[in-house]
Amino acid sequence: MARAKATPPQRETVKEAIESFVSHEAARISPRTARNFYGYPLQALLVPFCEEEGIAAVDELSPEVHSSAFWGPPGKGMMLPS
Repeated sequence: MARAKATPPQRETVKEAIESFVSHEAARISPRTARNFYGYPLQALLVPFCEEEGIAAVDELSPEVHSSAFWGPPGKGMMLPS
């Protein structure tokens, strides 16, 4: 009898992780606060950065990637959306 191939778990995209996080926070604090304080900055800054860097899944993020997303390469200062 042939063994069934195990399918790897589906990786969570950056956008899905943000939506899940904001939803979780909205249950804990005001939904408006969660959306404005967490959702907007993550969608406006982190998602475009990940798209530019070719990062599709949340497990591809690391402290180094996160740091460069918001602070830029060492010595370059904070990166703001143009």
